[in-house]
Amino acid sequence: MEFPDASGLMDKVGVRMQVVKSAEHKDVGSPFRPIEAGDRQILSALVDDVYRQFVEVVAQERQLTPAVMTAVTDGRILSGRQALQYGLIDRLGNYHDALASAGRMAGLGDEPRVVRPHKRDVTLLDVLLGGGVTSAVGRLVRPLESANAPRVKFSIPW
Repeated sequence: MEFPDASGLMDKVGVRMQVVKSAEHKDVGSPFRPIEAGDRQILSALVDDVYRQFVEVVAQERQLTPAVMTAVTDGRILSGRQALQYGLIDRLGNYHDALASAGRMAGLGDEPRVVRPHKRDVTLLDVLLGGGVTSAVGRLVRPLESANAPRVKFSIPW
C-alpha cells in the first residue's frame, strides 16, 4: 500500500489542510500529512488481512497445498512458466488469447468487441497527489460545474 506524502511541499508553498473528521483515523492515507504510527498499524493490519484472504481463496480454488502456497506467496515475481508450474494459471497465452477465451466464455465468440474508457490526461496534481485523489476531487466538483448558478473560475497562466 502506498500513499504520497506531499506535506513537505505544502509546507514550502504555505498551504495547510484543515481537516474536520468524525473519528481519529478518518483521514488515514491523506497526502497532506505523514502517516503516523497508529495509521501504519491500521493499514498494516488491513494489508495482512487482505493478503491472508487472497492466499486462502487461491489455495481453495486452485486446490494447492500449504507448501506450494508458502513457496509462492512471499511477494516474489513469477514468470508465466513458473505460475503454470505451481498451478496458479491454467495455460500460457497473450492478450489476444485471453480476450478470445473471455469472449467464448461470455458467448461472444473468439473476437468480442472491446470497449475502453477514455484515458484522462495526467496532470501535475496527479503526479503530486496520486491519480486517485485528483480523480475523487474531480467527481466531487463535476456536478458543481453543470449547476445553473453564477460561479467564479480562475485561470493560471503557467
